[in-house]
Amino acid sequence: MATIYSFAPYLGFIFALKGMIAMALGGIGSVYGALLGGILLGLIESLTSFFLSGGWADAVSYTVFLIVVMVRPEGLFVRSTQKA
Repeated sequence: MATIYSFAPYLGFIFALKGMIAMALGGIGSVYGALLGGILLGLIESLTSFFLSGGWADAVSYTVFLIVVMVRPEGLFVRSTQKA
């Protein structure tokens, strides 16, 4: 990372935040869900950068994260354990 970004105390914050978003999208207890959440997050950011602008990528990914947390707080790829 040091070859691309300058050293700063807050350097890893954005990467840790994106990792937490990927885990929350996929489901905290699911390794495969977190992997799929990371792929989904990367796809969302890439498509946003392509169609809108690179500056909007973070805003759209945070918005998708908030929508997913409001609709399915357990994550997108975790099976529900509730019995009907």
